[in-house]
Order: sequence, then C-alpha cells, then structure tokens
Amino acid sequence: MTNEADNTNKGEGMEGVKILLRQGPFSREETGYKRFVLTLVKLLCVLVEYGSLLFVTDCSSLIFTIFAMRSAIVILALLIAVGAVPLPQEPLQAGVIPVLQRTEVRDEAGQFSLSYLSGDGTTLNEQGALKPTADGTDNVLVKQGSFSYTSPEGIPISLSYVADELGFRPEGAHLPVAPAVPPINF
Repeated sequence: MTNEADNTNKGEGMEGVKILLRQGPFSREETGYKRFVLTLVKLLCVLVEYGSLLFVTDCSSLIFTIFAMRSAIVILALLIAVGAVPLPQEPLQAGVIPVLQRTEVRDEAGQFSLSYLSGDGTTLNEQGALKPTADGTDNVLVKQGSFSYTSPEGIPISLSYVADELGFRPEGAHLPVAPAVPPINF
C-alpha cells in the first residue's frame, strides 16, 4: 500500500511542472543555451519530485534558485578574473635606445672584433678567432670579451668572459663565488 500512495503523489507533482512549462516563460520553443537550461530545470524538477528529496508543485522556486546560483557563479568568476589581472608596474620608458657607437671588423681567417656603446650606457667588447682542434682536423671559435650595463635596481653590472676549449668562464663582482676548497692532508 505504501507503494501505491507514493505513485499517486508523484503524479500530482508533475501537473504543476506541466502547467509551468505550458504557461510560463518556457511555453514557446527555445533554442541554444535557453533550451539547455530548460532541459536541466525539467530534469531537476523530475529528480527532486520522484526522488522524494523535496515535493515541488510548480518548480518556480527551483528555477529562481538555479538562476540565482548562475548569477552568483558569474559574479564569482568576474571577481576572480579581476583579481588575476596583474597590477601595473613602473611605466616602461618609451622609445628606442640608440646605438651611439658600433665597430665591427672581420677577416677571412675567421677573426673578428666587435664593440658597441648604446644610449643607456650598455657596452660590449668581444674578440674571437678560429683555433685548430687538438687533432688538427677542424677549427673551433675561441672568444673573449666583456659587457656592462646598469640593472633595473641601479646597480652597475660588469662581466668579462672567455669561451674556449675549456668552456665558458665568466667573471664578475655580481656572480656568486664558491668557497675555496681546503687542501687534503694525507
């Protein structure tokens, strides 16, 4: 007998849903997103009613809750998007930094010399030459040089380097230095 009473109550609740769908804002054929929302509302009304989670006769409060939640989600997404926008940093200097002086010399033997000075004080000096490998079958480029500039914090940076068969070896006051290894006594 309990099952028959449950079936009777379930049929009565659907009448309210049918009336809402015939007379309410969803009475005409909807397409796209509105149709998708309508389908979700219908499904939720049926699940709520037949699942005995809540007795709904017209689904109007459920529809209002769904649209209120959708609005809350949109507002939350907008707040997250606004919070994710990076704050403006110091304004960048407009314009191109001019090259005040540039010298480049190359020869057929593979030797070169390059230097320049830019308008912001950046300098570069580099020399290079081809050097035969140990077995004499090929050549490698050996370079040495230096460059200097001013960091964004206003600190002058200067670096000199050698790049040869032993690798790239930079030197500069701003580079970290490993502590000296103490001698091992046997």
